[in-house]
Formats: sequence, structure tokens, C-alpha cells
Amino acid sequence: MSLDQILRSNTRRRSLFVLTIMFGMWGICSAQNDSDEQVPETNLEIIRTLARQVGIRISRTIPQDDSVRIVVMPRESAWYVETPLLQALREKGILVTGSSSAPLNAEFGFGEARVEYSNLRRDGFLGTKLLDRKVTLFLSARAVDLRTGSILTASDFEESKIDTIALSDLTVVENPNLPITRGVLPREGFFSNFAEPLILLGAIAVAVFLLFNVRS
Repeated sequence: MSLDQILRSNTRRRSLFVLTIMFGMWGICSAQNDSDEQVPETNLEIIRTLARQVGIRISRTIPQDDSVRIVVMPRESAWYVETPLLQALREKGILVTGSSSAPLNAEFGFGEARVEYSNLRRDGFLGTKLLDRKVTLFLSARAVDLRTGSILTASDFEESKIDTIALSDLTVVENPNLPITRGVLPREGFFSNFAEPLILLGAIAVAVFLLFNVRS
């Protein structure tokens, strides 16, 4: 076998090796991404968790030996937060009632719930697309002792949670029927959107060229 033939054979082997490694790493990365994925909390679940946190904070200002009537407004959207608020108060020993004759009255105003996405990127080269999620809840609360007219608490609350989710999980965390659970996606960066695929295609093209066009 001549030197040129040996070089040609070695070059083809190297090209095949490069292609094998590239596709192998791609497959390993994809499998790793799939195995590491966990189902995140939905945006609605986070909103309710934040409402629960407000309920816990308010419970510290309400006496446990008197019953309190809870009102959440506006009524058409109260269901988003009413249940976790009541659960938090009851778990802290507050005597919650629906009776208008209760000596204490607590009113909650559901201001807004906001979902924001940012920093769309890949987790490494050709990895899973990730984005940062921030869910914010705005609630106002006012508790009054009706016997004396004294205000037990009057506060505006802004509770939020920030985490990172996979772009593919948007269909899980958002509810298409509830606008309150949806956010606007940010633009993807140039590198992850165009440069990474071009780099991969370029490397494959070079390997294929070397494989089939080495001079004999």
C-alpha cells in the first residue's frame, strides 16, 4: 500500500471517528436532558403558593380567640387565591367563618398576578432551551376589629418566586384558558438560534468532505 493510500485511509478513519463522536455526544446530551427534566410547578400553583404566604403573614396579626369573616375581592377572580388564603389562616389557628356577625373582619383585594419570562438560552452547546420565570402576586389586606373599630392590619403585599424552567415546559406551566397564567416570551439570542446549528452543520460538512474527497 502506497503512502498516499495510507494517508487517505487514515483521513477517512479520522473523519468517521469525528462524525461518530459528534453524533454520540449529541445523543448523550439529548438523553441526559430528558433524564434530568422534572415537571415544574404550574404558574397557577405558584400564584396560590404566594397567596398562602400572604395568609401566613396576615395570621400573625389576627387574634386566635375570636372568629373572623374573610372576604376576597373582586369576586370574579377571588377563586385564584381564596382557597390557599383560607387554608393558611385555618392552619395557623384562626377561626374563619362566613358569618357577618363575626367580631373580626378581614378583606383581601386581589390586585394582580404577573408571569414574566427572561434570559432565553441553551443549557450548554445544543442543550435544552431554558428561561427564567418570575411569578408575582399583588394582594392587599385589611383586618378590622368591628367591636372597637381598630385596624389590626392594613398592608399591600408583593410576593414573588423566581426559578428556571425548560422552554418545552411552557405547555405544562401555562393554562391556555387562563390569561393570568401566561407570559410573553423573550427573544432568543443569536448564538443559540443560529450560530450553534451552523457550527454543527459546518463540522459535519468538513468531515463528510474529508471522507469522500481525499485524493488517491
